[in-house]
Amino acid sequence: MSARGLHLALDDDELRALLALADEAKFDHINEELEESKFHTPDACETDKSWAYIHSAFNGTDPDGPLTRPTPNRPSVSIIRRLLGRQPDVPAQREGAERLAIAGSQALLLTDDFYIGLVPSDEVGSVADALEGIPTGELERRVGQMHRRFKASGSPDDAAEYAGGWYPNLVAFFRSAADSGKHVIFTVDF
Repeated sequence: MSARGLHLALDDDELRALLALADEAKFDHINEELEESKFHTPDACETDKSWAYIHSAFNGTDPDGPLTRPTPNRPSVSIIRRLLGRQPDVPAQREGAERLAIAGSQALLLTDDFYIGLVPSDEVGSVADALEGIPTGELERRVGQMHRRFKASGSPDDAAEYAGGWYPNLVAFFRSAADSGKHVIFTVDF
């Protein structure tokens, strides 16, 4: 995957407005309204293409493979299977909550072109706590490990360094969202 990832913190009214939209209007609303107003504020965190490495490191998935969602019974499951009703949404719990930092605990939209995942405000604090407990060096070690395990394209060392460069901003973003009681969405267009 080579798409750029973006996290946005939303208050209750912003989330309600997003959820009220038809699926085909959600991504345009995010790009044209939310991203425009939030991009250069603490309510936005770009992870560029490192989101795939970070997600892989926390969920044991192929960084070059499809975006997958964590489940309580296994390390990950295809979002498509979850959307077809074969897997329940996953609540964030203190232990392992970092697994939800990218894909979220709920999928708001999945098409061939877009993904929007949600971490509700009551779960954001658990994700923030979990991320704060994982130093950048540990994330980099995990990225390299998953990169080698799946024989992903490129260099494991370069992937680890790249993800490690974006990671501290993601940790700070989740803490800020938790402290302000906001929901977090992750968006990516493929």
